[in-house]
Amino acid sequence: MLNAEPHHIIAIGASAGGMEEINSFFDHTPLDGVSYVIVQHLSADFKSRVVELLAKHSKLVVEEAKNGMHVKSNQVYLIPSDKFMTISDDTLYLTAKGNTTGPHLTHRVRDK
Repeated sequence: MLNAEPHHIIAIGASAGGMEEINSFFDHTPLDGVSYVIVQHLSADFKSRVVELLAKHSKLVVEEAKNGMHVKSNQVYLIPSDKFMTISDDTLYLTAKGNTTGPHLTHRVRDK
C-alpha cells in the first residue's frame, strides 16, 4: 500500500513555531493510506531541516515536495519555503514565490 494513491490528502498549516505540535501529531499517526502536506510559514530564504527532524517522529515517508511529484499514500510532503504549492489530480505543482507582497493564501484546485 506504500505506493498506492491516497484515499485522503490532509493539509496541515503551521506557523514557524509550530514544529513541536507537528512532531507530536506525527508521533501517533498510523500507516493507513492517507497522505499529508505540511505548509509551514517560513521565510523564503530560510534553510529548513524539517524533513530530517519530522522523519524522526513519523512511521510515514517524509520528503520535501518537488514540482510534478505524484502524491502517494503513507507519505508526508513538506512545501519548500520559497515555493507556492497547488495540488491537482494527486500531483504537486510548485511555483516560485518571487518578490510578492501581502499574504500567501492557500487554495485547492478541484479535480475534474
